[in-house]
Amino acid sequence: ISAARMARRHVIVRGLPAVEALGSCTLIASDKTGTLTCNVLTARRLVLPSPTGQFVELSVQGEGYAPAGGVLLDGALPDAALLASARDLARAGVLCNEASYEITAAGPVHMGDTVDVAFLVLGRKLGLTRGASLATHPEAGVVAYEPSRRFAASFNRVAGATVAHVKGAPEVLLPMCGGVSPAAAAQAARLAGEG
Repeated sequence: ISAARMARRHVIVRGLPAVEALGSCTLIASDKTGTLTCNVLTARRLVLPSPTGQFVELSVQGEGYAPAGGVLLDGALPDAALLASARDLARAGVLCNEASYEITAAGPVHMGDTVDVAFLVLGRKLGLTRGASLATHPEAGVVAYEPSRRFAASFNRVAGATVAHVKGAPEVLLPMCGGVSPAAAAQAARLAGEG
């Protein structure tokens, strides 16, 4: 009887046990990014090393792709040195980036990977734009992101020297860095565990 009713609604089922199993469900939870969600990523926290060897966690205010908000430490503005470190981190994300993000009269307009757009929005919150950053840090070369490589890099001219700005998986990047505390890997694992 159920199969006949489904056929009248132009539904064809190959196996009746599947219909029976589905019929006994009272709740179906699913997620398909971009279909059921907004497909928007937002930078919410920055974890930076401090001179004491510990890590400092800054919260990033604002939601979505609106550039409103800023960076706070325990609800207050961070000191100048910590704010400069946050800007350096955001600048790396802005320079090593393949997305576009502009503010128009109609609101934010963006194109590209959602992670890259989130970096550009974070940069805006800290007073950085990709265009202005490239004007002061001209691009000398790039290594595009490849899933097999798990990182991307932008090489930029800064005060007569070439500086690499790199983004990617912490387990790939940390071994590339000199003088990084072993606690950095633990911090990365903690943040990954929190999603």
